[in-house]
Amino acid sequence: MAARRPRDPNVLGRARLAARRGGGVRARRRLRPGGGEPGLGGHPDALERFGPALVLVDEWLTFLRQLWAVDGLPAGSFDANLSFAHALAEAVRATPNSLLVASLPSSEVEVGGEGGRMALARLQDTYGRLQSPWRPASPEEGFEIVRRRLFQALPADRATARDAVVQHFSELYARHPGDFPSETREADYRRRMERAYPIHPELFDRLFGDWASLDRFQQTRGVLKLMAVVVHVLYERGDRSPLILPSSIPLDDELVVSQLTQYLEDQWVPIIASDVDGPASLPLAVDRENPAFQRYAAARRVARTVFFGSAPTLGAANRGIEDRSIKLGAVLPGESPATFGDALRTLAGRATYLYENRGRYWYSTQPSVNRLARDRAEAVPADAVREEIVRRLRAVGDRGAFARVHVAPRSAADVPDEDEVGLVILGPEHPHSRAGGASRAVEAAAAILAERAAGPRIYRNMLVFLAADEARLAELEAAVREFSAWSSICADARSLNLDAMQSEAAERQRQQADNTVTVRIPETYVWALVPSQAEAVGGPVEWSATRVSGEGTLAARTARRLVADGLLLTRFGGPNLRLVLDGTRGCGARPGICRSPSSGRTSRSTCTCPGCGIGPCSRGRWRMPWVGCCGRRRGSPTRRRRTARVAIGGSSAGGRSRSSWIRRRSS
Repeated sequence: MAARRPRDPNVLGRARLAARRGGGVRARRRLRPGGGEPGLGGHPDALERFGPALVLVDEWLTFLRQLWAVDGLPAGSFDANLSFAHALAEAVRATPNSLLVASLPSSEVEVGGEGGRMALARLQDTYGRLQSPWRPASPEEGFEIVRRRLFQALPADRATARDAVVQHFSELYARHPGDFPSETREADYRRRMERAYPIHPELFDRLFGDWASLDRFQQTRGVLKLMAVVVHVLYERGDRSPLILPSSIPLDDELVVSQLTQYLEDQWVPIIASDVDGPASLPLAVDRENPAFQRYAAARRVARTVFFGSAPTLGAANRGIEDRSIKLGAVLPGESPATFGDALRTLAGRATYLYENRGRYWYSTQPSVNRLARDRAEAVPADAVREEIVRRLRAVGDRGAFARVHVAPRSAADVPDEDEVGLVILGPEHPHSRAGGASRAVEAAAAILAERAAGPRIYRNMLVFLAADEARLAELEAAVREFSAWSSICADARSLNLDAMQSEAAERQRQQADNTVTVRIPETYVWALVPSQAEAVGGPVEWSATRVSGEGTLAARTARRLVADGLLLTRFGGPNLRLVLDGTRGCGARPGICRSPSSGRTSRSTCTCPGCGIGPCSRGRWRMPWVGCCGRRRGSPTRRRRTARVAIGGSSAGGRSRSSWIRRRSS
């Protein structure tokens, strides 16, 4: 059997066109040239005879590049086909009511090799003089195309619900102007949300802007394919979000990830699974660790937004996405933008492939120095952590009302026995627990209070101790480890071969860790341990723990709290001095919390001692017997209650005023 002669697809295409427009079988035969070379077949007036005519040519470049540098093909040579393209264009130009539409690729990947580039240049030259160029759909037109292809037309009775959603988003952007881009507060942005509903304009901007810049991403067709998969997955999951945002894209779904990563490098798949979204991803773990994040899935939504906005522009000069744009793509009405900002900063400090530079965040295929910092932080010895804390504690600054401050003494011999009030700041190895009772801080303070360099301590009433809170100490140590890790990375920047951006990021992280340690030290050292003795000689020493807070140095704020509570006397008035000279105990006890037996109210006020009428009571409660700071009891139970009421302020029936009672006692 003789081999069948291959047909010329170019000739057959022209023949079918002629047959459909009115030439029939005879026209098809006339359009078959014997030599196979493409042309108009001797009928340049065919378009005029069968018009109006529309000629559509697609994938012309793909066909032509296959003819490059190849001879003897049934379709004719490369130059002959280009001559046909020129003849067809001239025929359409000369014929009224006819139109030629040809598509040429704009992507270097679709153009191909040398043959494709040569064919593209020749076709552009052929049509350049005659063309009326048409550009792909603009982003605004793309909104409408995608919306109409994926969603049904919005019924009239649902327009109210759409307007309510748009209103809530507009109010969110107006209430937090510093957290979102400025254009979101314009009326034009509100109209864009109405036109793009139920898709947020930020998602369309990223698709038609950042992702469309990729060579293999076809603008309208690529957006349609991706959004069709996203909408399907969200519908199957029963997603109830008012709009589809960048943070709504389910990057934990394999089908969605495959649609995105086909335009990216292959190494993005494990990066998404570990640092962006997935059952074993870091953002999911961060959400589970923090209840505020878990409520909104803030870390996962922030990570999705950063990836979607930064992955396609990784090679750009100004790579990354601003924090305001991240919040725009993640925050819904009724949610706090500050929560998402905290989640973003948490991820930036822990993620392996997430970078940050001057307020811009992006994911990269190269690991950042965060992993190295975590490894070095875990390797910092405990002794080095304590030494760094002690070094910072030694920067005492303002001593307040204390004459001396001793930081982290190793033994009692390091604290001199002097007749001046002093503050002893215990080292981090001696924390105090809120639960009270015996703690390492109380044991260390008792040892220092009892002894001195050579024998028992004499001036025991001249020492006050400050200890760290055991619950907050772990946070301080973690911050010190992080600071030490980043400091070592900055010191080893050259040996680690860090580029300028990584070195700058490491220095910024070191400064941030330094500030964190500075803030956490006063948050950790909050317990003032004050010794007291009920009996003048030989009695047991009792310890009271007072929580201190406020501004200033550790010593200054501790002194302010003790002075306010009457535990530290900076002045000694004449009446108190007279009592001391008379042999009675001076007034300087802590002000009590007095509870009225009639009303049951509690007020923070100084209860005047019924014994001396000057100092506060040592009991601080309405209970019997009423004992003053000088150790004396006064009057019957009725008289005692009346006297106490006078001391709080005012006078009672049958009683003396506070001023007259003080004068009587002084005389």
